[in-house]
Amino acid sequence: MDATQERAARLRQEADLSREEAARLLAAHDGSLLDTLLDLERQGRISSGRGGTYSTRPGQAPPPSGDAQAPEPEPEHGEPGYARRLREGVRAILHILDPRVGNQVEIWRKGQLLTAVPLLILVIAVAAVFRIVAPLLILGLLLGCRYRCAGPDLDRKAVNDVLGAVADAIEDLKTGRKKRS
Repeated sequence: MDATQERAARLRQEADLSREEAARLLAAHDGSLLDTLLDLERQGRISSGRGGTYSTRPGQAPPPSGDAQAPEPEPEHGEPGYARRLREGVRAILHILDPRVGNQVEIWRKGQLLTAVPLLILVIAVAAVFRIVAPLLILGLLLGCRYRCAGPDLDRKAVNDVLGAVADAIEDLKTGRKKRS
């Protein structure tokens, strides 16, 4: 059986067509089974499969599907839903920590960028030598440094506002002690 006959047989499985009509439609679409199936679907002669639709035409809504979508399986005792959310959260954290993504913590002082540290390196340093890195970060705040998160996942106003508020609170503490002295 040659390729054209195989495509015609496959087309006949998908749509209720005679051999002659299947061969004619394939010939009209230069032997492309996919184009033939898409054309039959647009004409409403076959139903669309389960799954998404795609159109290259801007603003075109997908055709209404007569097929009922299969309901999602119910989580048993809440565990699979919880496990799925936990897995998604872990993936998100690993994505944020991925050094190829480019997320980093920048250290600024007097409006100048001193350095930028990849987030993964900072997390490893804090976890490995917390008793050294944490005091150094606090010392940096006391010396007038400001920390800023940068990168495609961390360059958010809310994250940087929190870091700015911490730096402002340290500055207020320093100026409050100077006024009392």
